[in-house]
Amino acid sequence: MRYMCKKPVISAINGHAIAGGLIIAMASDYRIAKNHPKIQISMSEIKLGLSLSIARSEIMKFGLECNKKFRDVMFFAEKYDVLRAWELEIIDEIADEGKLISRSKEIISSWMDNPGRSFSRLKERLRQPVYDLIMEKTRSENWNESLKFFFNSETREALESVYKTMT
Repeated sequence: MRYMCKKPVISAINGHAIAGGLIIAMASDYRIAKNHPKIQISMSEIKLGLSLSIARSEIMKFGLECNKKFRDVMFFAEKYDVLRAWELEIIDEIADEGKLISRSKEIISSWMDNPGRSFSRLKERLRQPVYDLIMEKTRSENWNESLKFFFNSETREALESVYKTMT
């Protein structure tokens, strides 16, 4: 699970980070997006009639760092360009196209090249309580209830509409 990886994980975002893509980015330790005006960052699930699993919700809350930001990103489902996402602290940094990967490697090196590999211990201590909560709630969650969203006729229509725009 990327969320608990002992090594630094950087999301180098070079295209849209919408829905699952943003969840993966939030599971990372640092998010850098390419400076490009067409890139959009968003959580669109609510507009499709979908909810998130407990794991996805907790990862998003952790990455966004506060309940208000989580609420705004999840409930309003706005699409943000890279600059607005940076202003809202959804991403940590913007890099020019040619520097996205080199900047990511630079950050990873700076975190790993410390005496005693302290990064790994600090990361584990920070994330372990959230991971434990995810595991506990995952064991007790009613998965049948969570899956009903996909069988709702309005949700199916919304998903089919999105699918048509992608093909």
